[in-house]
Amino acid sequence: MGRLDGKIGIVTGASSGIGHAVAKALAAEGVVVYMLSRSAESLAAAAKDVPGAICVPTDVTKRESVHAAVAKVMSDSGKIDIAVSCAGVMYFTLMKNKNYDQWEQTIDTNCKESAS
Repeated sequence: MGRLDGKIGIVTGASSGIGHAVAKALAAEGVVVYMLSRSAESLAAAAKDVPGAICVPTDVTKRESVHAAVAKVMSDSGKIDIAVSCAGVMYFTLMKNKNYDQWEQTIDTNCKESAS
């Protein structure tokens, strides 16, 4: 039994890195974890070691995608007790290279997701 048994949690960026580690840690404490990330395939692979995880492909840069994910969680469980925002991208390039598309994706993913 975990300290958080029965709680409902959502974790963005849950298919890898910090988001995946957070999802695993929450599940270990008894949380029913909804794992959110862009890639359904990556989510399915990552969920294999998160007991009871529910995968919800979600693009945090698209407000309607975030709203649909939250609506699914609410429809399934009626509540969200824990929300952890871990989605992020980082391109390794110099600003002088003017990769505007990468810059916009970084801002949309890393900064705007919580505003959705």
